[in-house]
Amino acid sequence: MKKFLPLTLAAAALLTAMTSASAESFESDGFRFTVTDSRNADVSFDGLVSGSDATSIDIPQSVSYQGTDYEVTSLANGAFINNTMLETVSIPSGIQAIPDSLFLGCTSLVQVTVPSSLESLGTGSFVGCTSLTELDLGNTGITALGSASGTKVTYIFWDENHRDPALETIVLPESLEVIGNYTFYYCPLTDVSLPWTLTTIGASAFSAPEATDPCLGQDTLIIPGSVTRIAYQAFEHCNIQKLIILPAATKSTTPTLTIEDLAFWREGSMAEVWCTQDVPPTMKDNSFYTTQYSAPLYVESEADIPEYQAAAGWKNFTEIHARAIATGIESVDTAPDAPHLTDVYTMTGLRVRHNVDAATATDGLPSGLYIVNGHKIQL
Repeated sequence: MKKFLPLTLAAAALLTAMTSASAESFESDGFRFTVTDSRNADVSFDGLVSGSDATSIDIPQSVSYQGTDYEVTSLANGAFINNTMLETVSIPSGIQAIPDSLFLGCTSLVQVTVPSSLESLGTGSFVGCTSLTELDLGNTGITALGSASGTKVTYIFWDENHRDPALETIVLPESLEVIGNYTFYYCPLTDVSLPWTLTTIGASAFSAPEATDPCLGQDTLIIPGSVTRIAYQAFEHCNIQKLIILPAATKSTTPTLTIEDLAFWREGSMAEVWCTQDVPPTMKDNSFYTTQYSAPLYVESEADIPEYQAAAGWKNFTEIHARAIATGIESVDTAPDAPHLTDVYTMTGLRVRHNVDAATATDGLPSGLYIVNGHKIQL
């Protein structure tokens, strides 16, 4: 337990005076602000002035008040809470956190532009945003979306009173390491690319409680080799037709990935499952639903087949084959309006990165051969 030294009356009075002086609030250009640090001239953005009917706003990076230029360094919790008129918001450079409940109940919100300085999303920050179908976090430095520790529930896009997120497309940053428990619960995602920095996918991260509820549904899901844990029910009820687990980022003679109970559990079948890790990941018999084991399982080579046939969970697949060697690449695309962006493919034709900077396209990928901008690259 932390221990605090008692303040003298004089020190307490001084602290009160300093706090009072630094908490001055004011309005400017239709916005509300509070001085958070008078010495460094920092303010928080507190929201719109009363009665505002603005639908599209750019939060300013700085503001002048009584002859002093202040920098907007933070956003207040719930600054736009239950604003049903707001449609688009641009957050300025320098902001590091989207705070708790920032856009809670903003039912008309369709676009949020975030800065590269962003490092975190607060609890409930996008809960109740029933019109927000896309969110691009790709240029940010976020390392974790919520927590994957224990049974802690992450409320970012949903909560018990708002089970109707509209999010279909999320662009995740290459810095992301953790997707927390329940982060994208109920989200009807159709386009997710997991970054090669990702290590942990938390419990029920992409799932829904019932097969009829909305959750992730896309033809192909690629699990990067950097992932070491796919937690309980992480993708339960998700409609994934082709699952691809790429080789581990580091060579090992023991499993580097653990797939927990009901991780991919869904009544019905998959078209195929690929797992090209040298050592079969640790898995439970119920990580997949019974009928999903009828899908063909493709492993790296003929020599790996016996090991998978003997491994817990994996041995339930009725067909295990060595993957084809052909590249399968029909074309290599670059973004037409951004020639410095490119896709990265494995030699088997699997796209592992999409629209990334060509100069750093293979940074962080495990050793191997890749196709970048039509050229074969060896790492």
